[in-house]
Amino acid sequence: MIAAMLAVTVTCSFSQKKYSSKDSVQIYRFLDMADEVSDVNIDSAMHYARLAHRLSIQKQMTRGEGWALLKIGDLKRYTTKPDSVEIFQNAGLAIAKKLRDHFMEGLGHLQLGQYYMFQHRYAESEKHYADALAIHFEREQSEYTAIVYSDLGLLFQSKGQYEKQVEWLLKAKRLGDKLHDKYAIASTSSNLAVAYDQLGDRKKAFENLREAIRVRKELGNKVGLSNNYNSLARMLQKDSLSAAIGYQKLAIYYAKQTGVKGLVAGSLSTMALLKGRQGKKSEALDLEKKAIAIFKETGDKHQEAYRSISAANFSGQIGDREAALKFFENAHNIASQTKNLSMLRDVSLHKANYFKDQKDYYHAYQNFRNYALYKDSLIQEKTQSNIAELQLKYDTEKKDNEIALLTIDRKVRQLEIEKQKTQLANQKLMRNGIIGGTGIILLLIGFMFNRYQLKKKIEQQELLINFRNDVARDLHDDIGSTLTSIKILSEVSLNNLLKDQTKAGSYLKKITEQSSHMQQEMSDIVWSIKPDNDKLANMLVRMREFASYTLEPKNIKADFVVNQEVLLSSLNMQQRRDFFLIFKEAINNTAKYAQASSVSIVLEKAEKHLLLTVKDNGIGFNVDLVRSSNGIRNMEARAKSLSGTFHISSEQGLGTTIEVQIPLI
Repeated sequence: MIAAMLAVTVTCSFSQKKYSSKDSVQIYRFLDMADEVSDVNIDSAMHYARLAHRLSIQKQMTRGEGWALLKIGDLKRYTTKPDSVEIFQNAGLAIAKKLRDHFMEGLGHLQLGQYYMFQHRYAESEKHYADALAIHFEREQSEYTAIVYSDLGLLFQSKGQYEKQVEWLLKAKRLGDKLHDKYAIASTSSNLAVAYDQLGDRKKAFENLREAIRVRKELGNKVGLSNNYNSLARMLQKDSLSAAIGYQKLAIYYAKQTGVKGLVAGSLSTMALLKGRQGKKSEALDLEKKAIAIFKETGDKHQEAYRSISAANFSGQIGDREAALKFFENAHNIASQTKNLSMLRDVSLHKANYFKDQKDYYHAYQNFRNYALYKDSLIQEKTQSNIAELQLKYDTEKKDNEIALLTIDRKVRQLEIEKQKTQLANQKLMRNGIIGGTGIILLLIGFMFNRYQLKKKIEQQELLINFRNDVARDLHDDIGSTLTSIKILSEVSLNNLLKDQTKAGSYLKKITEQSSHMQQEMSDIVWSIKPDNDKLANMLVRMREFASYTLEPKNIKADFVVNQEVLLSSLNMQQRRDFFLIFKEAINNTAKYAQASSVSIVLEKAEKHLLLTVKDNGIGFNVDLVRSSNGIRNMEARAKSLSGTFHISSEQGLGTTIEVQIPLI
């Protein structure tokens, strides 16, 4: 992606450049990082996209701003507020048209096509897909062309045109094979599996689904894997219910890994259906309740309503009449608010069946009659026109009545004006007194607030001074001593260069090691004081890099388990620096002494505290004998300076566990 963007940047300029090549590379680097983590964590991807957008505006790089807007709009589809997708996409499209960047413009239309398709706005979706092909992707065929073909297949599936669906999907797969594009192959294979399953060709369905899962495992595409396992579970539910449930558990696992709430809710709903078929109605109901809560949070009214219908059915099957009626009512309210006749039809049908099972034939008949009415209304445009005309007449009559009432009100109001003038004279004096008193009170509040702000500012400056002193001390103690050691080793190696080259070589190796150590220390200090790194999402990246750099040479596997709430939290410079140093010390000790094969690193948030647990499966040690070591003392001291706690437990042969807890800002 970055190479393509840079090529376009060179060949098509727009206005006078206010940015350097270094700025351009940094912006595209942020966008590439957003691409890399989008399949793993949407929040982290959004963070990098916003960094690119902010830097583009700051450096007045219009092209970078356009790409960032399109990326933010695309990611917004997976957040709890997808309603702003059109705003970002259209803003990016406007920049693309102004720059005459056909690739950017085509991508904008592609992403809008995807958004409208999942919003069930099929006519708008098809138009944008056609624009994407006409503007760029049909002429310059690439992996994006395959995506458009594949999405058009999905679109025709939603419209019930299955022959066209398979035609477009096969077209996409042929292009993916030609380009050797794994993403395109995985996407089209997945969609073809669904298409063949609908057409009754289960053999081809399973073949394509297995290929999609294999490729997506290679790519690490967790969103795609969750969708594929969902599909596999649905296909197997009639053949082997236990196998279907096993695959659905994998779908839920990968969905939770992505952090995409809508995907998690959809996976839970499918598991509910499987549990229902298994006869475990209570478990199925609990799963549907969780899915409903998520769809309500994300604002997906359509799914919330249909999951409520399913929950009502399960409630009825376990004999909970009150809950069943409550879920039916929720679905009916949503259908009424959104004026969705199809949904009202479905709610009425399920309620009719429920009351029939309850032998409540009166309500069963009433709901079945409503079902028939809604079903007929779906295709009666003339009826809708007549209703609109009646509504217009009613509104006109209502306005005429309101005008008559206003005439009467005007006469009454004229009589009241004279009375109000007398009251206003008395109220004016009282109002002036209240205003004067309020002004004095506001002045006092303002004075006290300024004093409070000044006090807080002084406290912040004191904290900053203390932090700078700590950094200066670290620079003097650690880096100063390292430089002194390098100087001595340099002199000794120089003296031995001609006498003993082997010894001189060993000294030079030590110089290299100490220089690398000093460079790492300097990098840590610079990283810890950059405000951009306040978010724990950025610290997690740093922690992963350090763990990989330190443990991989020792063949130690590092497993990170991170609570999603942690990524949204922040640490100040002092907290960030000391917390990271504790983590480094723990990882270094594991690498040097543990003789472990794996390390588990857990980051989680409990109320207003950050918890870090580092656990290895190494040889362990007697804590009482080594508690006085510098490393353990330093970790304890740093945790205490952050008003936190430090605990270490170990037994010989059973590994070591370090637990650190600090308060969040």
